[in-house]
Amino acid sequence: MTSNQKLIFKPHFSVQKIEEDQILLLSEIGDKYLLKGKVYALIHSLLDGTLNAKEIADKLYPEMSPEKIYSAIMHLEKRGYIMSHIDVAPLSEIAFWQSIGIEAGKATSLISKCKASISALGISKNHQP
Repeated sequence: MTSNQKLIFKPHFSVQKIEEDQILLLSEIGDKYLLKGKVYALIHSLLDGTLNAKEIADKLYPEMSPEKIYSAIMHLEKRGYIMSHIDVAPLSEIAFWQSIGIEAGKATSLISKCKASISALGISKNHQP
């Protein structure tokens, strides 16, 4: 991710603060991940797609050092919990594609190139319901 990209938890996660310094990520397919530490408790509500890493670090300084913030963000990215906010599709669609391991932008692009048609079979023109 580049430093100017707005960050968000991947939309197939439900993010819940369960203790003062514990954040629980629940995926739509039932996976559970526990994030422990004050840094995660501080940044979880800021990962909403409106701020980039620098803006998050600036917002939390001096309560938390920028180095710790950047380290936590890199950890979340490496583990696949966050992504840069993209407007290629509604979040519900992005969540679906993410939950099955497909990049939403790629899926949307491929679907837009597909052609489909609907044909009625076995129904005559005079058929009345």
